[in-house]
Amino acid sequence: MITPVEVDTINVPKKKIIDMEEARLSRKEKRLERKRKKENIKNRRKERKLIKTHINKKLEANGKDIKTSYLIIGIVIIVTFSMLYSGYIVFKEQREQNRILAVQKELKEKKAERLKLKSQVKSLNYVEVVARKELKLIKQDEILYILPKKGKNEKKD
Repeated sequence: MITPVEVDTINVPKKKIIDMEEARLSRKEKRLERKRKKENIKNRRKERKLIKTHINKKLEANGKDIKTSYLIIGIVIIVTFSMLYSGYIVFKEQREQNRILAVQKELKEKKAERLKLKSQVKSLNYVEVVARKELKLIKQDEILYILPKKGKNEKKD
């Protein structure tokens, strides 16, 4: 084996002299560094994958929450419209009932008037009044005077 002193005596430039132990340690450190980098990359990938799965789970949970929210909102809208529609139907029925009551009241008034006229028609006084005014009838020994109707052009005296 060559001793370091002998190496110096051989005219070899110092740059080319490599210490084997240092070279082994250097290679070992480089391998460890590469291994650490690979592990770091693997760890980062695992972390990203975990984060993605966590985010996906949250999104799925949120998606379920959103679906249930949409379902609840839909049910509320349907119930609201059905209540509004039933309220409209009730309002429409009340309006129709009020109209029917008004027609019934009008019919009662007309019936009362008709009964009044019927009782008048049966009376002799009413028959006489109608006969005199409309038919221009007179009793025996009476004289009927018919005066001309006043027009618009005639002046009152």
